[in-house]
Amino acid sequence: MIHKVIVLLATVVCVWGTSVPALNEGFVEFFDTNISSVPYIASLQFDGKHYCSGVIFDKHAIITAASCLRGRKASNMTVRSASSSWNIGGQLIQVANFKIHERYSPASNDYDVGIIRLATALKFYPGIDPISLARKSAAVGGVAMVSGWGSLRDCASKSLRSSYVTIVSRKKCSSVKDHYGRAIKPSMICVDGMSRDACEYDAGAPLVTGHLLAGMVSLGDACATGKSPGLFVDIAKVREWIEETVEKFEEHLI
Repeated sequence: MIHKVIVLLATVVCVWGTSVPALNEGFVEFFDTNISSVPYIASLQFDGKHYCSGVIFDKHAIITAASCLRGRKASNMTVRSASSSWNIGGQLIQVANFKIHERYSPASNDYDVGIIRLATALKFYPGIDPISLARKSAAVGGVAMVSGWGSLRDCASKSLRSSYVTIVSRKKCSSVKDHYGRAIKPSMICVDGMSRDACEYDAGAPLVTGHLLAGMVSLGDACATGKSPGLFVDIAKVREWIEETVEKFEEHLI
């Protein structure tokens, strides 16, 4: 009976978008935030429904996880920006094309990064702004903020939320019992998953430190169980590819 009540409560949250906490929310120790605090985030939508997050690089380019693009068709994809809600407000723009990193591996999630080219240019004003890319990997022990529309059980939250996490070493990350081991790749960065790991619907969500994009949500235990660190794309390791790909888009070489 208790289990049924919890499931029902979660369903009500999904339908009505209230602030009532549901079991296994995307960021367990989260706080509601406003788009003015994270103006670089965008909602990726497939057939009108949010399924991943992205990061604004410039007026035509959105950075996201390759795993969010694999098997998708640009004609069915849109991007909403400049709104704290994924389903209303801001700017909703059709996706024209996208490019997945050539070294992306679905099996290992190595180089889990891609670039979206928008059909029309974004208009920048308060509440929407690109973010600069980190040139160096985030320092171990440093604190970063991850934001997104994390899962409320089986649907995306309508509210934008954030959580603070701590960067941990690859050595510590790979030594977690019964977990990643050799799965930790040079293109990845680890964060402390103690009840703050990212969850379903957060792939492609930004990890920001020092006002720079340091990482993006890639792979990790579902729904912030706290059993293992979360794996993020290390933006410093793919920065050159991002910049070169955007340039090729602008020159119509892709």
